[in-house]
Amino acid sequence: TDISDEMIKLTEERMSDHLKGGKVNVLRIDAKDLDQQKFEKFDLICAFLVIQLVSDRKAVFKNICNLLKPDSRLLIVVPCDYENSTFFKGTVEIAEKFFGGKSSDDSPFFQMGKIEFMREELDAAGLEIEDITSNSAQFCDDPERNFGTFYNFNAHKPEFKNLPKEKSEELFSMIRNLFDEMHKNGKVPEMQFRNYVVKFKD
Repeated sequence: TDISDEMIKLTEERMSDHLKGGKVNVLRIDAKDLDQQKFEKFDLICAFLVIQLVSDRKAVFKNICNLLKPDSRLLIVVPCDYENSTFFKGTVEIAEKFFGGKSSDDSPFFQMGKIEFMREELDAAGLEIEDITSNSAQFCDDPERNFGTFYNFNAHKPEFKNLPKEKSEELFSMIRNLFDEMHKNGKVPEMQFRNYVVKFKD
């Protein structure tokens, strides 16, 4: 599931063989509206780089709980470590200054990477963390592709969608220039992730 038409299209392309075989279904739906679909319960639900973007996490966690079997697991992957996430650090700094805000680990975008914050969020939903790992991923040495990744992450968010065309073009031009500069300086952007394996409270 995703709310981005571009991500849905990309998934359909990458999973075309599985789609033909009926092993995979791709749905365009907001995570907070999962309760509007008639799903079976799942052994595992994966939320890759989504929890930090949703506006109503209580609703999303409630829907996920309703879809999990009693002994099943939820895997959450979120960005963390602002200072070392060079992909996010530069882009978030530009975006938050553009909109007027603070760029740091205190940014809402990175809060879910903070373990204690996440424990509180999950505890309120009747969930607990079973395991935590961290890792990093390096992007490709291609500024246009890196810009495309940023665009797919953010273009559907209300603060971006609601910008006048002229302001939107200005912001995305600044982001594109950032990746061009990194490329010229021989820097390949990196992301830092925190991975939570989550279960129902004992």
